[in-house]
Amino acid sequence: MITTKEQNIPYTTDEMLKDYTEYYQFHDSDSPLEARAFLRSALLNSISKKLEKQSKVTILDMGGGKQIFEQEAGCDKSFAKILNRVSWVTIDISAIPRDKMLATSVAEPTQANGAELPFGSNIFDIIFSSMAIDFMPRSSFSEVKRVIKNDGELLINFHHPSLIKAAGMAMPEALKKLHSARKNLYHKKNNGSSKTLQALEKLTKAEIQYKDITFLLNNFPAHVFSDSDEIFNFLMNHFSDSQIEVSEHQKSLVKNNSWFFAQVLLSTD
Repeated sequence: MITTKEQNIPYTTDEMLKDYTEYYQFHDSDSPLEARAFLRSALLNSISKKLEKQSKVTILDMGGGKQIFEQEAGCDKSFAKILNRVSWVTIDISAIPRDKMLATSVAEPTQANGAELPFGSNIFDIIFSSMAIDFMPRSSFSEVKRVIKNDGELLINFHHPSLIKAAGMAMPEALKKLHSARKNLYHKKNNGSSKTLQALEKLTKAEIQYKDITFLLNNFPAHVFSDSDEIFNFLMNHFSDSQIEVSEHQKSLVKNNSWFFAQVLLSTD
């Protein structure tokens, strides 16, 4: 269960299921392209190192959504060379039909709550998450520790606090567009205009944008880490005997496209 910082209102698993399922009806992705590309490069490097010592690598994507990350990996020539030696699973709480998934040939999708993973212990060589696990209940990290192998590796892109700030700044404009689209549709209907369908499409887009921003602002401010030190300390509490590195990244000068990247190397010692 997630609780918002401002209102202290529980965000239940059922609500997450409903909201995310609806979200993916209109979106393929919920993370910046540049952040996924960075994580993909790190994942490829980690897989390659594992394959130097073993014949097969097992991977879990926490919060894979419609598998946009896997689709992009499948189109990467470097990944294509090693996919036959990778057993890849994605999990997401959303109820997404299999025929709507983007890369089932790369990874097997499983509907699951991150806080209750349907896997045995010590299963995965590598677990990664592209701006997803930090929006899950914090107990999801305990589940990750349970299912990852003792010498496993964890790769995570975390949301940046600038995301919440940008969403707050975008709200007035989104609300303005929503009111304008509603007014426009009303006039088109009353005037018998042939452009009623176009007005309806604009209203649908405005409603989706407004709902996305509201969804983010209402539910997740308390779950965005403030800086790299906070992430490091949090991970150290869960993986105390591991090598942990946390870094901050940003797309050119676009601040709301910033993210944190964490790499955790578990130790068998």
